[in-house]
Amino acid sequence: MNNIHEPSVVANGAVPSTHQSIDGPDSALLAGDAAAAPAAIDLMQRVVQGAHDSIDRLADAAAPTVQRWGESAESAEAALQQKADELREIPEAWSETI
Repeated sequence: MNNIHEPSVVANGAVPSTHQSIDGPDSALLAGDAAAAPAAIDLMQRVVQGAHDSIDRLADAAAPTVQRWGESAESAEAALQQKADELREIPEAWSETI
């Protein structure tokens, strides 16, 4: 479990210097320059949006191939089912000849 330590606040209400270690997921924003936070958030949003766009493009590109595989699997299943039906009829044909 993460231990989050709140930084102590000096008399004027300022957060201590960036040299102090702060544990927790938001420590980069707390310890850094306050002006850098909006830029970091903007960068992260652009990176995340770029990742989402890349995944969407990959999914769109893969869709026709996946559809063809599905159709091939359905054809193979039908052929196997037909062959299984034919093989089931062989013992009946043999028993009729006896």
